Amino acid sequence: TEGLPKDVHFVLIESVADHIIDTLFLQDEKVEEVEVKIVKLAIAEDGEEIGITMRRARK
Repeated sequence: TEGLPKDVHFVLIESVADHIIDTLFLQDEKVEEVEVKIVKLAIAEDGEEIGITMRRARK
C-alpha cells in the first residue's frame, strides 16, 4: 500500500492493478513483464480467492 497514492480513490481493483503495473514500468526500464494478483480477502469464504490477475508486457 505504500506505493499507492494517498489522495486517490480507486473504484475498481483493475485500476489499482493498472497503477501498480504502470509504476513498476516507470521505475525500472529493465522490467519487461509484470503480473499483479489482487485478492479481496474481506469477502472470501472457505478459502476461495475472489479478485483478478492482470499481466502486461512492455511494448
